[in-house]
Amino acid sequence: MDQSSPCLNNAQGVKGVGERGTIGAAPTLVNAVADALARNGMAERAVKLQMPLAPGRMWSLMQ
Repeated sequence: MDQSSPCLNNAQGVKGVGERGTIGAAPTLVNAVADALARNGMAERAVKLQMPLAPGRMWSLMQ
């Protein structure tokens, strides 16, 4: 389902070509980190993941 919506930031109402591909990037990264934590015996910490995956937050989850 395509729900087009014009961009409000420019006069032409156009958006960049690569924007659709970025939709799945964030959940994919979060799932990869959760999987890595779970595989290393930290499954209970994997459920605590929240965006953004900041370095400080990641470090504290791994300690």
